[in-house]
Amino acid sequence: MRGRVLVGRSPSSDLRLEVSGVSNEHAVIQWTGAEWVIRDLGSRNGTRVNGKLLIRSSLRLALGDEITFGDPRERWEWVDGAAPVPVAVRADGAVLEGTAGMLLLPDEHTPLAAVFARSRTWQLEMAGLAREVADQEWVQIGNERFQLRLPTLDPLAERTQTILPDRLIVQARLRFKVSLDEEHVQVTLESHGASREISQRAFHYMLLVLGRQRAEDARRGIPEADSGWMYVDELARKLGIEMNALNVHVHRARRVAGAPRENQGSELWFNDAHELIQRREGQIRLGISDIIVEGPAPLTR
Repeated sequence: MRGRVLVGRSPSSDLRLEVSGVSNEHAVIQWTGAEWVIRDLGSRNGTRVNGKLLIRSSLRLALGDEITFGDPRERWEWVDGAAPVPVAVRADGAVLEGTAGMLLLPDEHTPLAAVFARSRTWQLEMAGLAREVADQEWVQIGNERFQLRLPTLDPLAERTQTILPDRLIVQARLRFKVSLDEEHVQVTLESHGASREISQRAFHYMLLVLGRQRAEDARRGIPEADSGWMYVDELARKLGIEMNALNVHVHRARRVAGAPRENQGSELWFNDAHELIQRREGQIRLGISDIIVEGPAPLTR
């Protein structure tokens, strides 16, 4: 869901209800940064939450609340209090919604840029460089322009998110199993006593190269803050790929690592999946320090 949903009969409504008891702009449901609030916009027949009439007033929504907009026979139930996702509207009006805490642009198939929340700000990372972006800002990604629709960020927002706030990817373990010819790399994330194998992807070998670099630096006693960093052009050469392809690998790896677990609804496994790969000017590293490599030249930490 987006951060603001207009309910009414107007064609511009996000939730359009074509019944006589609903006003053109009847009510709005909005994310405050910590919770969802419904506000009646002075509708002719009012908005009710659990039977309580709202007229030009607001009320915090809780799971299971029953909502009616004008017509008492048409009832809606509030079933998801998760924080809204970042959204981009392309110049032609097409809407792209983020998943797993990230918005990939121009699309998830060939991502050239990613939008994610870090330190209570929204960040746009493209070509290895990150900068702060704001709600309603227009950005140019390749040959396309997008307007960003970014929810309010607030330190209290975690209490209504379905993300587990204490499960951080930087505190996870990454286990690699490598075949003798290194043609096959199995990658498993382990956290809080649970494990999750990441299905075979083109970015697996990139993670392995970065994991070996970080484990080797740790073995040599290099401080953690300086451990594991590689120059991006060196990494691209090792992988035999162009820089654009490397950036696509990075975005896809983060996206997969943060995706909801199977049979767990919208619950994400980590709320900082973008930290799987960390970047600074001209350099890149694996954000996880707890690494096990099983196979040729195994290294552990």
